[in-house]
Amino acid sequence: MDATYDRARSLLRLDLPDDEAVAGFASEALARGAFLVELADGPGVHDEVEVEVAVQGRSRAQARARSVQVFDRGGGRSAVALEVLGGRSGLERLARRSSSEESETVGASPAFRIRELAVPERIRLAMRADRTERQILLRDGTPQVAMALLANPRLEEAEVLELVRVGSSTGVLERVAKESRWTANYEIRKALASHPRTPTPQAIRFLPTLSKQDLGRLARAGGAREPVRKAALKLYLKKM
Repeated sequence: MDATYDRARSLLRLDLPDDEAVAGFASEALARGAFLVELADGPGVHDEVEVEVAVQGRSRAQARARSVQVFDRGGGRSAVALEVLGGRSGLERLARRSSSEESETVGASPAFRIRELAVPERIRLAMRADRTERQILLRDGTPQVAMALLANPRLEEAEVLELVRVGSSTGVLERVAKESRWTANYEIRKALASHPRTPTPQAIRFLPTLSKQDLGRLARAGGAREPVRKAALKLYLKKM
């Protein structure tokens, strides 16, 4: 996709190679409510622009969008994330042009599409992702993406527990440990206390809230930190 921006007219022109590419772009933009383009000189944050979608110079549809984030790509180029404001009917018309086989291909693998996104795009997606997208991003492994997931207001306790269990970074574990709305969940406290990358003072803080049985398991756990295992054993023996 070739993208050019006419600052004087606030016009962003997107030129795609064929109708199939246009249909894919329209489907993605409608599904996410946003799209990302690389530009040498693009709009600033919060600027509203007219978007013209074209195929080899022939206009296919117009829409209106607002720049919501700008990422510096280096070399004088930037990536601009734009939120779709208007012109959805035109985009829907473009999306419907694809055949049923093409539509299946476009929507068949959200996991593939998400993995293809650059880290800044995955971070932005994580903050507003739906359940299906969150299940994919939970296994992303990038600390910045995990932190962005924790900022998603729709994130559920079961997902936080999975985020802890999959081997998150110390920063992510520390963030979870500081949030009472998550540590009110027993399984999350137990997972944090058992995780070798949870800061030791925070792991020990949760030990008195664990059952005798779980303290015994933690005291014998080879993966837990030595101070945590010793503290767990001490509490276990007190409950004998």
